[in-house]
Amino acid sequence: MNNYFDIKNKISKIKLGIVFIFFISLLMFITSSFFDTKIMDFFVNLFKIDAIKLISVLSYELGNMVLIGFVVPLCLISILNWIIIKYKNKNIFRMLSLNKKSFLKLVFWLFIIIGAFPLLFTSLKNLINGLEIYNSKSDITLTDIDIHLFVTLFEKGIINLIIVFAIIVFNLYFYFKHLKYMIETNYLEDNNFVKPAITVVSSIISCYLVIVVLKHASGRPFYLNVAWTNNSAKIAGLDTNNSIEELFKLYGWNFYDPKGIDIFSEAKYYEWWQTNNTLKNWINWFTYPEIPWIDYGDHYRDMDFPSGHMISYSNLVAMAYFFYFTKSYQTTNKFTNQQKSVFAISCILWIIPVFTLQIQMFHWPTDIYFSVCFAILFFVICKKIINRIFYKKIIK
Repeated sequence: MNNYFDIKNKISKIKLGIVFIFFISLLMFITSSFFDTKIMDFFVNLFKIDAIKLISVLSYELGNMVLIGFVVPLCLISILNWIIIKYKNKNIFRMLSLNKKSFLKLVFWLFIIIGAFPLLFTSLKNLINGLEIYNSKSDITLTDIDIHLFVTLFEKGIINLIIVFAIIVFNLYFYFKHLKYMIETNYLEDNNFVKPAITVVSSIISCYLVIVVLKHASGRPFYLNVAWTNNSAKIAGLDTNNSIEELFKLYGWNFYDPKGIDIFSEAKYYEWWQTNNTLKNWINWFTYPEIPWIDYGDHYRDMDFPSGHMISYSNLVAMAYFFYFTKSYQTTNKFTNQQKSVFAISCILWIIPVFTLQIQMFHWPTDIYFSVCFAILFFVICKKIINRIFYKKIIK
């Protein structure tokens, strides 16, 4: 009984911690609304330190894969397992029920392979091209760098290869340590994993649907474009030493063009609450044939507010909390070091991009803190809905 209350107290502390993060983020969002440019200048200045820049790029690239590589696979298996059991007497599900274990294992690994392969292919291609440039001792040209991330494609290839390796190693460990046992026994059903799985998935879907609306309604330009030239940075009230013009000089790249490169060029600064050609891109999407972009001057397409990356990392924490702490006391009577480690690592990965997304000029402070508040709020809403509607009407 004491162990039970111990666990309950610890779960309550975690919930209080999340509430604390919500209010801190809300406070930071309000504060940064007044000092967005000043805060941004401080962090962008750190981009000139190579180690910090590479960590920032790693965090950004990982954010693109965190849902595919770490969150969705377990949720998918839990939901499929529940569907097969619930409809085992109907048509195709009857056959799947007889081969449920093999089918779930196949789906898990197919999802990982299909999800990670494009990134693996791209990273290997970048590495090969980078080695060819190194062996030929040619100078770096515009085609050899990722302007948005300000790293060479060779460096980006290494970073993406590290991410693919991390995804594969984690899932191999998770599969043989946990998932294989879960699939081959009744662990998923006994612990009602479908409930947290659907909560997390519904949170992800809801967040991104609203984000699509907000991003198009906002059309906020990147810091990178607002500070493209010394002059545009000065007009926006930004530090001209952090302009892209100065960064090109710092790296010794001689292919800077003040008129713009590809989709990057001068842009006007917009506060988070200011709209920039609202719904322009939607109109373009629903026009047939689709009108090609000609004028990038307003940089509406940047759609910087809010941050999808912070939503992804927030859902990673949600999954870690749900799957590693929900009902854990039924089997362990206490939180293991492994459970604590997984949750701690998820939280660290959640905190790092709060800073790195600003450092690499990808998101303004208001984008980030709004997204954290937004993700927490939507997760709580989805959790309440699943508890009241799904659990009562479907699982029974």
